[in-house]
Amino acid sequence: MRFFKMFNTVFHRLLFSNLVLIVLLTLIMVGMSYIYVTSNFNAEVEKMNTRMLNFIKNSIEENVFDRAQRIYVETVVQFTKEEDLQVLFDQPVEGNHAQIYEVYNVLRDIASAHAELIESLEIYFKRNHIVISSQSGYKKLEDNEGYTYFDWSSIFDSELKAFYWINNQGKASLVGSFPYPLSGSNKGTIAIHLRESAIANLLAESAGSGEMSRMLIVTADGSIPFHHDLEGVDGIRSSSLNDHYYLADVQGLMSMVSYTTLANSGWKLVNITPVEQFYQKSIAIQRTILLIGLVAMILGLLVSNLLIGHVYNPLKHILNRIRKMFHSEITEAKNEYQVIDSLIDNLSVKVSDLESTLKEYMPVVKSRFVEDLLKGTFRRAEDLEEKLRFLNMGSLQSYSHFCV
Repeated sequence: MRFFKMFNTVFHRLLFSNLVLIVLLTLIMVGMSYIYVTSNFNAEVEKMNTRMLNFIKNSIEENVFDRAQRIYVETVVQFTKEEDLQVLFDQPVEGNHAQIYEVYNVLRDIASAHAELIESLEIYFKRNHIVISSQSGYKKLEDNEGYTYFDWSSIFDSELKAFYWINNQGKASLVGSFPYPLSGSNKGTIAIHLRESAIANLLAESAGSGEMSRMLIVTADGSIPFHHDLEGVDGIRSSSLNDHYYLADVQGLMSMVSYTTLANSGWKLVNITPVEQFYQKSIAIQRTILLIGLVAMILGLLVSNLLIGHVYNPLKHILNRIRKMFHSEITEAKNEYQVIDSLIDNLSVKVSDLESTLKEYMPVVKSRFVEDLLKGTFRRAEDLEEKLRFLNMGSLQSYSHFCV
């Protein structure tokens, strides 16, 4: 109850009014700034993330995928130009063992020239059902032996596309037909297996400094080379969009998942960043705005308190004098307004009483004035002038002479 009684005084009412006004204005300004700045900054963060993702995509396409495709085309061209290298595509192995060794040397030279990108280079000769690898050499496949990525050889017979990117046991591989471009039936398959480090290291470097941030690739069939399977990327597997971003729970952590599509392979480059890290700078700006608002509010209250005190002090001085002079007559007053109102009422009563008394004794006063005038009591004109004004008898200049 004492707290509410304080608001009976003008000072506390002024202080409370300014408090409400300052808090309200500060909240409005901070709220509008908070919403406007953070929303626009978040939009810029998302645009920057998109540009960064496109930059990394272009870098991976140029340095890995496009380069591997050029190697594939160059290999096809070399095998097309040199008849000795084509023998095994059309003739049996018997009597052509020298060509096996020659093919092996060519593949090994190509793989060595691009060792930082290629782990191995293999050719599947469809007629002889054999594989020659730059890494493991010659291998004869049994009729019932599965050789998964060379099963694509049958697809090249029915489709016009000359090469595909596949996830081969956790590694990225380019599988292309021979000859290229397709002219008639497919004679074999060329497979370029990329080193895990060629892409994995680039993805790790591109993921940024955040410990929880990661970058990965999702293939067209939804598998993830170089990584274990992750929760939260199901939306990418089922998405038909080339570029998109969304919020998802990834391993128990709410994250921003954004992706873009690699042009040649159709695979998706994915960036997964925890929301707190993704909007880290935005959160710092939000906290700065709130801190500025709090400081502005405190300063506003301090300045308001000083100004209110400066304005209220003269009134306080007057009220203290009134209470000292008329304490017994304004004891029921609760605040400054009632004190002044009580004082005015009190003075009005006293003035009315004095006016009544003066009016009652006015004949006596006039009679005494006449006696003083006859006795010559007034020695100065100023005293006479003052007495005339008091009796409402005009001024001395309005009288030209006196008759006694």
